[in-house]
Amino acid sequence: MDDSTNNRMKKIVTPIGEFTINSYEIPAGYTLYSSPAIVSDSDDIYKIITIDQLIQIRADKYTPVLHQNCMIPEEKTIYPLTIIHCHDDQIILKDHYHSLTLDLHKLPDIQIHPWYPLLKKKSCIPCTNCGRCGW
Repeated sequence: MDDSTNNRMKKIVTPIGEFTINSYEIPAGYTLYSSPAIVSDSDDIYKIITIDQLIQIRADKYTPVLHQNCMIPEEKTIYPLTIIHCHDDQIILKDHYHSLTLDLHKLPDIQIHPWYPLLKKKSCIPCTNCGRCGW
């Protein structure tokens, strides 16, 4: 597959909602830990690797993660959110720090929201001299 095919926005509808990949351009200088993709073996077995959405279940959020190296601030990496639907009626949500298995027969209230890689300035008191704020 050529790059023009890989960079087109793609959608997939799942039992927990609609997911997309490649809905926006990744900022220059950012590195992807793994490329966004929708891998489908059949209607009920698929794997979604996305940096376009976050999933909220009650107060818990499963999101892609933007990591900025504190020693080399220009080094930024995006770790995607992965959604895996297995043939045994379970969906697995994985972000960089957490993993959650959901039973399709007992789904909680799930909300899907857009996610964009935005850096937030640290305002640490006391200062740890990490370099993120530019001091």
